[in-house]
Amino acid sequence: AVKRAVVFEFEAGVKLPGIDAHLSGPEQIFVISGVFNDGRNDYDEGGSINNPLGSAHIPQSKQGCTVLITFPEGQSIIRAGKKMTIKTIVFFCLCCREFFIRRG
Repeated sequence: AVKRAVVFEFEAGVKLPGIDAHLSGPEQIFVISGVFNDGRNDYDEGGSINNPLGSAHIPQSKQGCTVLITFPEGQSIIRAGKKMTIKTIVFFCLCCREFFIRRG
């Protein structure tokens, strides 16, 4: 079950400074559009990446992209770069078992 999810939009040429380390829980990424790069590989539209607890990567996109990022453990959302926009945040309430959406 996903406890937190967010949609990020990367403008072309955006590369987050530093390493995004997953020390408090795993992260899954689904590429909605464009091409996402994790510092090692490109992932086209429809691609997905599983970043387990303890893994790290450098989020970036040469062409620009929109990704859905889920945090099964509900950990904090990664820091945003100057040209990376949080479009929508989706929270799952464990008490009422419903999703709540906040648009950015």
